[in-house]
Amino acid sequence: MKDYNEEVKSFDPDEVELKSDELSFGQALELIQDGYKVCRAGWNGKGIYIWYVPPIYIAEGMVNNKTAKFVPTGDLRIGGYLAIYTAQGTMEMGYRPTSMDMLAKDWMEV
Repeated sequence: MKDYNEEVKSFDPDEVELKSDELSFGQALELIQDGYKVCRAGWNGKGIYIWYVPPIYIAEGMVNNKTAKFVPTGDLRIGGYLAIYTAQGTMEMGYRPTSMDMLAKDWMEV
């Protein structure tokens, strides 16, 4: 089995050091579940990566008024999800990989 930590590449524009390359989506998903950020070499945007945001629990009295109007009653419980940091510099919640993403072998740990 290939040691994915042998080759180190830089990631333009931020010169982020990549710790591994040539991962399948399944391998990348395992890294995500362990708390790492991952990206694809095939993505054209600068600095794009995905990561796992764990479940969040906020007690009823701590939910702000803007959010409380959307919570029926009681505590706010948000399930875990994948998020993506976009080329536009925004965080988008609920990343869903495309078929091409799932079949790609160019996933990398960031």
